[in-house]
Amino acid sequence: MIVMPTMLLAAWVLGTFPGQNAADAESVGLFGMSAKVAKAVTKVLQLVLYDMYFTATMHRWGGTWGMKFSGMIVLGRNLAMPSKGQARGRYWATLFSVLPLGLGLLSMLWDKRKRAWHDRIVATYVVKWDKVPGRIVAAASRATRDAKENSSEEASTLKGLVWLILLVFAPGLIVLGLARLILGKLGIIKSKPKESGTSA
Repeated sequence: MIVMPTMLLAAWVLGTFPGQNAADAESVGLFGMSAKVAKAVTKVLQLVLYDMYFTATMHRWGGTWGMKFSGMIVLGRNLAMPSKGQARGRYWATLFSVLPLGLGLLSMLWDKRKRAWHDRIVATYVVKWDKVPGRIVAAASRATRDAKENSSEEASTLKGLVWLILLVFAPGLIVLGLARLILGKLGIIKSKPKESGTSA
C-alpha cells in the first residue's frame, strides 16, 4: 500500500517504468541517466524503501499491515515489540529463509515453536494476537514506549533528516531533471552523438 505505489512513481521519474522508453534510448527519465544506471538506482531505492517499511512496521506495531490483518504479531525474546535491530535483521535474514528454495520458511512446519530460520536468527516469535495474554501485551507495549521515550532525540534527528531530503533535495532533483528534459527538447542542450562502431 505504501512501498509499491512509491516505487512505481520512482520508476516513472527515473525512466525505468516498463514500456516508458525506447529499448535503445541513450538517456531515460527526468534526470537523463543511462538506462543501466537508472535501473540500478531503482533497485537500490526499492531495497531501501522495503527495508524502511519492514523495520518501521515491525518495530512499532509488531508486524506488517498484512500480519496485523491476519491477527499475527512478532515479539522478541522478552515479549516486547522487536527492537529496530531485530526488525531490520529479521527483514534481511528472510533472505536466508527464502534462498534455499524456501526451506527456511517451510521449517516452521516441523519446528515445535513454529519458527522460521529468520525468526531463529534474530530471536523473534510470531504468535496469534489473541493467544497473547493482555497483561503481557500491555507490559510489552509499556517497555517499548519507555524505550521510545529514551530515544526521542535520535528519532527527532532522523525525522529532521528525512524532512530535509523530502523538502529540499528531492524537489530540487526533480526540478533539475525537468529543466534538463525541457532544455533538451528545445534544443538548447544537445545530447552526445552516437559513435559508430566502424573505423575507416
